[in-house]
Amino acid sequence: MLSSNEKINMPSLSTFVGFIPQLQVIAFGVEAIGWMVKESLKESKEVVDESMWADWQNVKCKGLKYAQDFIQSSWTREKLFRSFSISKNTLDSLLKGKIKTFREFTNLNNEDRTDKDYTVICYDLLDENTKKTLTIIDSVFIND
Repeated sequence: MLSSNEKINMPSLSTFVGFIPQLQVIAFGVEAIGWMVKESLKESKEVVDESMWADWQNVKCKGLKYAQDFIQSSWTREKLFRSFSISKNTLDSLLKGKIKTFREFTNLNNEDRTDKDYTVICYDLLDENTKKTLTIIDSVFIND
């Protein structure tokens, strides 16, 4: 097939399949298998996510060291888990609702020079309705 740029172009697979009826059946089968594999992988990812969230809930009960070790995994890095050492003043502001944004939280925490006696673990979550990223404070630990 000669194109407008006077070069020979290979026909697309869909054009080629149209000329040979047996290939239509094979192409349909390949597409169906691809769809099933894609759905299976999606379900597997959901099962892994549920399992990891359950593991996370159990790990938190064991204490700060276990929680900090857990958030080093690839799954938690993908979910954007983070850990911050914070002071009592920052924690008070956080719990009283004085801090409204993650930026306010980090700014206050960076400016606060008092002892960092607590650790906060948070992660990011995309709000499907607003398409905004929310930072979720998941847990607070007293440092040893």
